[in-house]
Amino acid sequence: MKTFLLMHKNIEVLEIQKKSNIDCFKISSIINAEHLPVNMLGKNNCNNHELNRFLEHRVIPKSRPNIEEIKKYYQANSSYELALPSYMVSIADHYWLCPEDKKQDLNWEKVNFYDNDFSSDLLFLSSDESSLDESERMNPTPNTTNNGSLPQMWTKKDSDLFFIKTGQRSFYQQPYNEAVISDMMKVMNMPGVTYDLSYITAADVSICPSFTNSRIEFIPAWQFVVKPKLNHESYYEYYLKEITEYGMDPERARIQLEQMIILDFICVNEDRHWGNFGVLRDSDTLEYIGLAPIFDNGSSLGYMNLSIRNHQIYERSKSFGNTHENELKYIRHMDMDSLDICNKIPEILDRNYKKLQQPVFGEERVEEISALLVERIHSLVKEKETIRVAKSIEEKKLEPEFDEKALPKDLQQDIQNWLDHQDDERNWDVYHNELYGTINMYQHAYVISEEVADYLRKKYLGL
Repeated sequence: MKTFLLMHKNIEVLEIQKKSNIDCFKISSIINAEHLPVNMLGKNNCNNHELNRFLEHRVIPKSRPNIEEIKKYYQANSSYELALPSYMVSIADHYWLCPEDKKQDLNWEKVNFYDNDFSSDLLFLSSDESSLDESERMNPTPNTTNNGSLPQMWTKKDSDLFFIKTGQRSFYQQPYNEAVISDMMKVMNMPGVTYDLSYITAADVSICPSFTNSRIEFIPAWQFVVKPKLNHESYYEYYLKEITEYGMDPERARIQLEQMIILDFICVNEDRHWGNFGVLRDSDTLEYIGLAPIFDNGSSLGYMNLSIRNHQIYERSKSFGNTHENELKYIRHMDMDSLDICNKIPEILDRNYKKLQQPVFGEERVEEISALLVERIHSLVKEKETIRVAKSIEEKKLEPEFDEKALPKDLQQDIQNWLDHQDDERNWDVYHNELYGTINMYQHAYVISEEVADYLRKKYLGL
């Protein structure tokens, strides 16, 4: 059994232990609860399960195409054996593992990659072999703690950190998508990471600067949604509520989340999972300072489909709804000027296509991407009036024109039952959930409109 200290910069947070032949850790003692990883904060969350969830996000996943080659060259039996020699230091946040027997020799100033140089092994980008000699491969590197599935690596130029990522077959389209969508976000005034295209190891790759630094760290969204959500809550409202409790301004957060939803709808992002959006935090003061800029947009624009025209088959979302269209119901703010980019799309696509040195797809596919984007934007513009009505209801400036006495009798009864029992501490949730379910049932049966359903949920349930 080997003992480690989970560190947050130079603050000892947990004493943990690991068996030599098992990639699993257990907590020995809590040293500083205030600096626990966010998913471990709160009642009953500081447990072995959440600890291992946290550490699992600091190793290369099994889905990485070249993981076996990397383990072979680095003489490691597992992704944990790859990451531990670098003390599981990441460029995303400021946590790391200090072996207990080295705590007198190590500190944050010595192990972090913002202030210390490191070698970038092209093997992490699917090169046929390591670009480093054996002695260099033993040096610490942040590239063993990247949790993404695509071949990727960090590199350093002067004192600046850059993240490089390749694509995947059949079209290796993701780097191109990153650059295109980055340019679109600039035109649309959305807060996003700037991507460009480069050519490394005989492949076109995307490259972007780090949005964290020695003071600011990234907390992914999944860490905020540990405790069970209420039955009537959507995951969108649940997440917004949780980050607001940590000090985020709810209106600022809502606007930026809506921008992400709009962008993902336009670009048909298939991989907006709970690890590639989140919050920025000052690691010294623990102050939450804002949402992270929008990043990781490559798995979009029909990147794996033979024909982009048939985009209905990948109309799915991983964040707040099953489909992107379903997520539009959360939009309350839409800057229509930001959608006035249809005439700029061909130029953006063409400029970035010319940067590719070895494109796997032709200009016909670029034209299909252009048609898809224009179609999606036009579709979004049609939602403008629905969003305006929903926003007006939210601001109580407009109420749907209907007589509540015309509602179905059982819905009227559930409303009255809720009004009679909303102060009943023992049974209020029964009547609350009953009314919520009845409203949803009649909305989905098209007995009442979405606007009326939203109005009733707002008026009686405060949702």
